[in-house]
Amino acid sequence: AYEIEHDDYYAQHQKDWSFETLTVCDAVTRSIARSVKPTDAKVIVALSESGHTARMIARHRPHAPILVLTPKQTTFNKMLLVFGCEPVIIKNVKGMTSARKVARRIIASRGLARIGETFILGAGIPFGASGSTNTMMIERL
Repeated sequence: AYEIEHDDYYAQHQKDWSFETLTVCDAVTRSIARSVKPTDAKVIVALSESGHTARMIARHRPHAPILVLTPKQTTFNKMLLVFGCEPVIIKNVKGMTSARKVARRIIASRGLARIGETFILGAGIPFGASGSTNTMMIERL
């Protein structure tokens, strides 16, 4: 499956999949998945209470692992079963600055990217509201 999903033929036809963009969350998560190749992002970070953000990104089969940061054990358990997702339990974060620090620390500690490499962060602001994904940030480690 890994070889097929990284084949050029697969990538050319992937854009033919039609997922309607009905909400802000749909638009943001599609943009996150589609931004991996042009930015050469090594990992996607999804800050998620319920796992919705990560599932919405995963349905587009991005060419980068999805690191799911969640404060909830139930979400962690669900994310173990979602394509390309690697869940991590974290303490609640209060703002984007602390979320970025936590993401950077975990990415570096797991060897998912090196200093100077790109990662994409997706979240819903304000934090804590399930299904409110409205933010995408492209960052360098």
